[in-house]
Amino acid sequence: SLAQLVREARAAREEATKEKTLREQLQEVLREVEQEVRARYPALMSQREDAERFRTTAARLARENEALLVQVREQQAAQRSSELRARKAERSEQILEAHARDITKQLAVLVHENRKLSGASPRTSAGASTL
Repeated sequence: SLAQLVREARAAREEATKEKTLREQLQEVLREVEQEVRARYPALMSQREDAERFRTTAARLARENEALLVQVREQQAAQRSSELRARKAERSEQILEAHARDITKQLAVLVHENRKLSGASPRTSAGASTL
């Protein structure tokens, strides 16, 4: 029937109009998205470059930190070694001073005994009392 065909044609036109409107809305949304992406692209690229630069810097600083830790450990070991040598040297100095005192006493006794044997008075010796 003709009325049926007119209704179907009208429904088809309305459907086509709706689809056209939806397509135009979709294209407008896509244009807005594209504009947004284009507007943000430089900032996003800059952030990406910054992030890469930060990663590179962090890796370099980590390597430098490791190298510094190695240096600190080496310096600590050297300091411990130096302190040990200093304690040994101090102990050696104390031993040598004790030996020097003992030898001085022994020498004083020998000089005194020598003077006694030779008949000289121990008070007349100038060097024995200062040793």
